[in-house]
Amino acid sequence: MCALQLRQIVGYWILGMVVGSLVSVFAKDAIHGAFDRIRDKKWGVWGIIPASILGIASPLCMYGTISIAVSFSRNGMRDDWLAAFMMSSVLLNPQLIMYSIALGVTALVIRIVSCTVCGIVAGIVVHIFYKDKPFFNFEGFEPRASHDSQPNLFLEIVDGAPYADYYCTDGYFGYLSVIYPGKHIYNCHDKSDTFKAESVNADLRDYIPLLRRRSRCFARSIKTLKAVVEVFVDAYNKFGIAKLMYREHYPKGELPFGLVDFL
Repeated sequence: MCALQLRQIVGYWILGMVVGSLVSVFAKDAIHGAFDRIRDKKWGVWGIIPASILGIASPLCMYGTISIAVSFSRNGMRDDWLAAFMMSSVLLNPQLIMYSIALGVTALVIRIVSCTVCGIVAGIVVHIFYKDKPFFNFEGFEPRASHDSQPNLFLEIVDGAPYADYYCTDGYFGYLSVIYPGKHIYNCHDKSDTFKAESVNADLRDYIPLLRRRSRCFARSIKTLKAVVEVFVDAYNKFGIAKLMYREHYPKGELPFGLVDFL
């Protein structure tokens, strides 16, 4: 029975993924642009209807809809129109429409109409009960202000570091905006080129309270922090050399010492 149902729906499942991907890549911006352009229209409560229809055409899921709704709200979109768009977008999208075809034309029509009506009802409810006051509160989605005066922090770090033949980074796109003195190895697949540096960073945060994340410990001056790091780096390097030498002489032996022995 399960195998039969799978054979019946697999074609629609593949079609849904293809259509959903095509809409996401080629039509998403056009759909959202169309919704943004109706913002200045004098349609009043009737604007809820096209807002709900455009919400169904939008390929975004629930969490993706929230982020785009924040942008629309900041640009002055009416709350009732935005509520209709969000409700219908959460309930249905082009990919789910393709899946619904497998249930038959009647079920497809009922699903599209009911989701559109739900979006319209959500917009009307917001229009009636929140006509003179805001319904949405997106204050928690405001971007945090940067306290760094350097517009490109990565560029400042690279310029202040000693020259290296190779600069290895993970797949974060911000690293691509920096011009490196040496060869830049950009690895967006795994951590094979950066795991050693990240391991050392973890040791720094583990052994130096000043560098621990979410800690109330902090240095009173940058001079103090530099002095602490210099002492640690000296001991850390001696510890690493001692481990290397010990393992060369005793490949199968346990390390009989700890970092504290070199402080």
